[in-house]
Amino acid sequence: MEHITITQASEHWKLSAKTIMNYVLEGVIGNLKVDNNILLLPKIRKPHYIGKNKLDVNKEIIRATGKEEYIDSLLVHKEEKTFQEIIRQLIECKYLIDVNNNDNYSTNKGLSLGIEGEKVLKKPRTPININFNFSLI
Repeated sequence: MEHITITQASEHWKLSAKTIMNYVLEGVIGNLKVDNNILLLPKIRKPHYIGKNKLDVNKEIIRATGKEEYIDSLLVHKEEKTFQEIIRQLIECKYLIDVNNNDNYSTNKGLSLGIEGEKVLKKPRTPININFNFSLI
């Protein structure tokens, strides 16, 4: 994975360096590196920040995908296997489309909005009807 400096990330994501450092401190951005005492961030799409009291995981994944922002299990506070299963269910129910036929859903990379996902963005109060019947062994 390629890494960039905070200044480069600030330009790329159109966020202030202070906001990016807050993201780092809050654990929003992972996979950090240090090279010659310089903090390097992964070169990813702009992270999708989820504010306090705003954690409908399904809707946040759909919103992030619609806004072409990065989201992963860390950002939604879920185990990676759980996050991957949520993505699979959202694809199965037509909220998301896997444009790359990836099958590795550790992030929303390679996903776009499906018909149902478009409806959720147009009407934010639309309930998402998904039955999660899975077990993590």
